[in-house]
Amino acid sequence: ALKILELRNKDFTPMLQKALDDLYNRRIDAGTTTERYDKLQLARLLVQNLANLNATDSTDRVFALYNEISDPLLKSDCAIALGKFRAKSYAYRLSRDLADINLAGKDGDTRPQEIIAFGLVQALDSLRDPGSFQALFLASIAWYPNNSRVKESARNALLKIFEDPTEQFAELIQKHPELRVK
Repeated sequence: ALKILELRNKDFTPMLQKALDDLYNRRIDAGTTTERYDKLQLARLLVQNLANLNATDSTDRVFALYNEISDPLLKSDCAIALGKFRAKSYAYRLSRDLADINLAGKDGDTRPQEIIAFGLVQALDSLRDPGSFQALFLASIAWYPNNSRVKESARNALLKIFEDPTEQFAELIQKHPELRVK
């Protein structure tokens, strides 16, 4: 998989898709700790390869994996791949997931949520869907630590969605209940 990543040859796409399907069907999150780790690493490489090769016919499988897997790194890679595939049909779901994380991450170990949020921001940046404006804006001011790249990436993504976001900001000011957001 690493060698294929280096070659960037589209001829490998069917093999990568089949490998991801086989891995998915064998349940990535089953087995011993070592087996799960190995399967997660392989799945990450396969998803990254498919994204780099722009294998858009893998979109549904990658989204299914995104939906079902709990590992933050693989989930983040899947989100980034969906952005690279320009899978606009999933933009609403990705925006909603980012909005949920923006609100949730205050207790305990927030690093996994931060990793997923970063992947979602990257995906939404690639998709440039107008419906993701609010989730990205809230990510730019959310609970994420300043040393995380989530806030900065969200700010940069906001600049690419609308040339003049005045209307979107006016809507946020009118409708959002929190004074801090206004």
